[in-house]
Amino acid sequence: MIYKIRTKVKALEFKKTVISAKADRSDPANPVITYQHEDVGWFAQFEGSYEALFVGKDQPFDLPVGANVTILIIPEDK
Repeated sequence: MIYKIRTKVKALEFKKTVISAKADRSDPANPVITYQHEDVGWFAQFEGSYEALFVGKDQPFDLPVGANVTILIIPEDK
């Protein structure tokens, strides 16, 4: 059986993750923290859901906020 979820794009966001952090404590009262980030990619959040789904490394110009979409869930054979 194929499951269809009809919804709208609620948000589209480019996400990064912190892969390291380094603190310069030469001034203990005002330490300077330097972060190294890594790009994760683009994520879309849909109305009626709290999760965001990964949609690729490149910006999906065909998924603007408010766009109607159909999400398909297709179980694979065991």
